[in-house]
Amino acid sequence: TIRISSSLSRSNLQQALSQLAMPVDSMRPINGHTLEWEISPDNKMALLRTLSNRKEIEDIEFQPPSLEKLYRHFIEHHEGQA
Repeated sequence: TIRISSSLSRSNLQQALSQLAMPVDSMRPINGHTLEWEISPDNKMALLRTLSNRKEIEDIEFQPPSLEKLYRHFIEHHEGQA
């Protein structure tokens, strides 16, 4: 999960980010100035490079998956192989 914060309003931040090659449909608003994405580890560094060049971004936070999400992932993956 990636969270970004900006001094822009949420709608203005979404508009600014929609011009980038980013999956804006997977954004979730957290509050008036923060957006969150679920992103695969394969895309994490590319997204970080893209976001770090944007002047309207004040903070970028990566959140590791919770134990619940890890557990769910491994259970679902194991069930798919059975």
